[in-house]
Amino acid sequence: MNILSGTDDLLRNLGTNQQQLGNLTSKLASGLRIQGASDDPSGYAISENLQSRVGGLQQAVENVQTGGNMLAVADGAAATVQEILQRIRSLIVEAHSDINSDTQLTAIQTEIESMLSEINRISSDANFNGLTLFNGSHDTTVVNPNATPTVTEVSPGPNPDGSVPTTDSVSSPQYQATTSAKLISDLNESGANWDWWTGYVVFRVTGYSNNPTDPTLGVPLGQPGVYVEIDAYSSDSTFSGGVGNSFSQTSAVATGQGSTPSTEPIPNSASGSQLVFNLQNLTAADVGTAIAFEITKPTTAVGGGTAININDSGQEGGTVAVSLPTLSTNALDISSISIMPPTEATPGPGGLNYVPDGTSTSNDLAARDAETRVDAAIDQISSVRAQLGAQMVSTQEDAQNDNVASVSLTASESSIRDLNIGSAVTDFTKTQILTQVGMSVLSQYQVDARQLASLMINALVA
Repeated sequence: MNILSGTDDLLRNLGTNQQQLGNLTSKLASGLRIQGASDDPSGYAISENLQSRVGGLQQAVENVQTGGNMLAVADGAAATVQEILQRIRSLIVEAHSDINSDTQLTAIQTEIESMLSEINRISSDANFNGLTLFNGSHDTTVVNPNATPTVTEVSPGPNPDGSVPTTDSVSSPQYQATTSAKLISDLNESGANWDWWTGYVVFRVTGYSNNPTDPTLGVPLGQPGVYVEIDAYSSDSTFSGGVGNSFSQTSAVATGQGSTPSTEPIPNSASGSQLVFNLQNLTAADVGTAIAFEITKPTTAVGGGTAININDSGQEGGTVAVSLPTLSTNALDISSISIMPPTEATPGPGGLNYVPDGTSTSNDLAARDAETRVDAAIDQISSVRAQLGAQMVSTQEDAQNDNVASVSLTASESSIRDLNIGSAVTDFTKTQILTQVGMSVLSQYQVDARQLASLMINALVA
């Protein structure tokens, strides 16, 4: 009887069970079905790729959240600029009254200039993590300095006698003359060196005569006509040939003769260039009408900065670009606003060569120009904040989308790599039982072997 003949198979099976038990113990401890490439080569490769994408998405979420924080800082700076502009507007309204003394107007102008300096400081200094936000370095808007100026119709204010003017029909003020327009149409310019001036201009029909004498030329018109008063204000330093920033001229314009050009000075009057406003179809019934325009042109601060790119996809090249506008007073077109009474200029002999005529007794034109420009700047800041708000919403949606994608990919990676705990525990218990049985049987074999050896020794001794 060979009682040891089964030990080889028993030891081999026992070794296999113990190895499997060790593997199961390791997997249960880690919670992973695939701990290395040898466990499942293809599954390991797929899970590693998915894990890499999950890591990228999780970092993208952090990037987007940081970008949202940057936009929040930018919005806070823009909000401060908006509050400053509101304060400046209140000061302009305060100054737009004849009851203020020169000393009071000077104090108001000093505060306005201080507020403008603060806007420039915010534009140059506001930053996030070392990125300067509003100094133009991240402004991708490209402005053409030669673009056609914008002409916006504004309130002409009361007539000199205190009456409220009526507004006559008017065509689009830029290049679109119509036969129905009476006061102004076809805003254009002529001359050798064309150069638009910017500022506030108001036209008023102040009177009628069967044969008016033109105040500027000093000669009778020779036919029925109306008196048209043209008042203009500009903060351009060379306005009216550099002799003043307020200009007033009254002309006699024939009635019922279609289009009659009337001209205004431009900064470089020596060039002979002029802005041309066509006054059409005026009659005695138009006396008391008025209309006013604010002329602005594109800022000379051309963009061309680089956008801030935020990786929101977790992959190379998957970015969202954030452009931040310039918020300087020059970009907002309010750098030279003033509420002080302007220096007046009047045309010389024959309506040419403007000459200084002292300081105006009223700051009406200057205050109207300043208020119109500040209102436009407030609208511009509101637009900037709306854009920043939209970008913040977009980044929040990006973060949410990345989170959803990350959860989905994590679930996919988990289904490949993670251990099925229930199945593994069952296998572990089964293998543990088989190992214990094997050990018990091996122990029994050892008892039988000792008994056989004892019998053989006893037989030999006897």
